Amino acid sequence: MKNVLAIITLLLSIAFIHSCKKDPTIVCEPDPRRPALGTFSMIDSVFFLNTFNDTVHYDLVIRLDTLTGDTILLENMFNFSIDLKAVYSSANGSFVIPPQMDDDALVSGIGTISGNNISYTAAYDDDGYSFIGAGQKN
Repeated sequence: MKNVLAIITLLLSIAFIHSCKKDPTIVCEPDPRRPALGTFSMIDSVFFLNTFNDTVHYDLVIRLDTLTGDTILLENMFNFSIDLKAVYSSANGSFVIPPQMDDDALVSGIGTISGNNISYTAAYDDDGYSFIGAGQKN
């Protein structure tokens, strides 16, 4: 009976490992980025040329970037339906949005994730828009 249970456990483990390697939404091993993942209800303050312009409410989805071990994907950033890459540090929950193109503009920023809370600042380098956002995990 013990051998049967051992074989079943082994087969289930192999099946899980095989499925997580095929499906990028499943994390195979403990991943230090896991606490950062999820959907956050955001409130952003939008500034144009350092003058308050608007407030935006939206859902930000954070997922794993399966191509690297330290990067997360910020989906629907600024409620613009854009996806940005950010380098995440599990040591302190900080992330850096390195300069990257959104259509024809360069965007970059920094932020932190602590427990169920996220905050960030980001700016478009060429057009005068900047954002300060905060939210909570749904």
